[in-house]
Amino acid sequence: MAKNLAAKDKRRLKEERGAGVGENYKPYIRTQDAGKLGRTTRVKGIKTNRTHNLLSDLETNFMHILEYSDIVVDIREQFPLDLEETNRIAEDLGVKHPVCSTTKEPVVMTTDFLITVRYNNKQMDVARTCKYAKDLIERQIIKFEIEREYWARKGVDWAIVTDFEVNKTFAQNIKFIHSFYSLDNLEGFESIKKQERARLIQSFKQQIVGDSVIIRDISSNFDDSNSLLVGTSLSIYKHLLMTKQISVDLNKKLNFDHPESVILYPHERMERRAV
Repeated sequence: MAKNLAAKDKRRLKEERGAGVGENYKPYIRTQDAGKLGRTTRVKGIKTNRTHNLLSDLETNFMHILEYSDIVVDIREQFPLDLEETNRIAEDLGVKHPVCSTTKEPVVMTTDFLITVRYNNKQMDVARTCKYAKDLIERQIIKFEIEREYWARKGVDWAIVTDFEVNKTFAQNIKFIHSFYSLDNLEGFESIKKQERARLIQSFKQQIVGDSVIIRDISSNFDDSNSLLVGTSLSIYKHLLMTKQISVDLNKKLNFDHPESVILYPHERMERRAV
């Protein structure tokens, strides 16, 4: 790293931010660092088992899409770029490197997401930066040129993700069911033994698969017939969606009172055919 570092960068590097993978990764920028700028969110990751620090609604929506993806293995948000390298790239491109607004010292640049994905049993990293289309002004584009070249020199695919690329409805649906990935700590399940829970889930799954299904009606009847707390079956439904045991059209807003076509997720259908 370069010698002339802004104070905040010295502190963050001393804290080893940007180091580690998976559960042990430390994001370079945390929500508390952002102050009142933007809409920050903290999300407990399923894939990483740690809390993710997200600095905009766009980042949060993209994060939920990554959480639902089958090919995503690890998610490292607010990933720092080596300052010496970005300074060198800025010089090569003939552009000004981002600096601290008060001290005018060069600051460590970050990429919003460094994502580890698995293709054909091989793992690779891809880098993604989230930006609202309306904010793609000239100065930002110059910064992105430095970022693009940084990852190009490392052989890592990099791209900008705008609000036009992120399906907000899909992302909001995943956000809605995200916390139901595990039922262990949810109300109504503490007293249900795992064997009985498995039976209930399988029985409920069989009842909801079909065309023009009204989820709330089936859930209410299932709660009553099995002496469950009100809402328990809706929790099971969200769990089945988040764990991809069933599939519905997530490109439209989830509505438990409207007719829904519910199918077994493809891998579930394949397993049934193989039996």
